Amino acid sequence: MDAKEFFKKIKDVLKTEELKAYYHDNTAWTDKIKDIIENMIGKDNVNREYYRIDTLKFAYTDYYKSFVKEHKQYFSGSSSKSYYLNVYNWKNKIAIEYENDCHSWTDELVKLSHLRSDLKVIVAYSEWDGSFDNYKALIKEKVGFAIELIKACQEQALQDNWLLIFGPCKGGKKVYDDCLADCFIGYEMDNMQFKLIE
Repeated sequence: MDAKEFFKKIKDVLKTEELKAYYHDNTAWTDKIKDIIENMIGKDNVNREYYRIDTLKFAYTDYYKSFVKEHKQYFSGSSSKSYYLNVYNWKNKIAIEYENDCHSWTDELVKLSHLRSDLKVIVAYSEWDGSFDNYKALIKEKVGFAIELIKACQEQALQDNWLLIFGPCKGGKKVYDDCLADCFIGYEMDNMQFKLIE
């Protein structure tokens, strides 16, 4: 699943009335959105908090299967040279971090910049003052800062596939309740720059 497909699916889910009821309660919302996203990406091979990542989708690769078969003497448990091989260590497909605090999403960005994964997703929130134009401008500024932060801590991570999703922080003016899905804005990494997903 690429960044655009992931974001489109999230936007579709956010249009449901049922989901809006959870939005103003951080704990309920986080639990609900995690569950929705894990169902969306497929619950098979999903782990919470592996590598301290909120949600990590992994894959058994053909290489993994052939590696274990080729080296079965090390994984049989019948020799003093036996090893335990945790399958989660093989191929990270999607790494997702959720951050409800408008001001600490950058910690999650730094964490994911150090990880290898086919797609890295941050679900974060931004201040909302009732003006959609101000909101979009603030998110654009945050996304620009994200590029600088990745450069500073792990520059090669700019070559990775990223998706930054921002929604409005709860509280403040709740005019976004009628258009919650429209208030979620996504940016994908494109040629080492974040680009708005239209």
